[in-house]
Amino acid sequence: MASAPEANLLVGASKVKRVQVCKANEQEIAREIKERVGCVALAYEQQLEQPEDFIDYKLPNGQLLKVGHERYRCAEVLLKPWLAGVDAPGVHQVLYESITASPIDLRRDFYSNIILSSGSTMFPGLQQRLARELDELAYLGPAAAATRSQDPRNSSSASNSSRLPVVRQGGSNFVVKVSAPPERMYSVWMGGSILSGLSSFQQNWITEAEYNEYGPSIVHRKCF
Repeated sequence: MASAPEANLLVGASKVKRVQVCKANEQEIAREIKERVGCVALAYEQQLEQPEDFIDYKLPNGQLLKVGHERYRCAEVLLKPWLAGVDAPGVHQVLYESITASPIDLRRDFYSNIILSSGSTMFPGLQQRLARELDELAYLGPAAAATRSQDPRNSSSASNSSRLPVVRQGGSNFVVKVSAPPERMYSVWMGGSILSGLSSFQQNWITEAEYNEYGPSIVHRKCF
């Protein structure tokens, strides 16, 4: 998907660099820049300390936009939404909380069967970074995980989170495995197509008349 916070960062970067972007199309242009040159850094802070490796992007008006660290900043919003002013946990935190909310005997399987799917998962480097972040969260535990997800500008304890002791939760050795299938851009549509074609699924179709009569609750009646 084309995430608005990610695109907004690139729009802002173009203005700082005094490059004119057509107002009507700036979100679409930012989305295209993000998809072409955006990537996830394995170690974000360290990456920003490195000299900028600029990539030229030609705008529709012919101007050249030099994209440096912005290519990492726009993707980092997935893990640190507060960079774009969004008060929400990062994707790694959401995954971690979902897994830890499940029965403990299923968590090992969930950690080792994470599959990326759809638009923003196409960022190069996201697979490796997500595996690294989840691996750390699995060992640090819930208290440290909550601290690591906070905006450091609003929490003095967040800056010390990297020095917290690493503890294997419950004595378990979780193996985090994140898969990124090449066709993941269309995985949801492919899965839906296969599911809707199964003979066993036909009884789950919801007609317009049924929806009008029962409302959204019909979904839970027929599909769960």
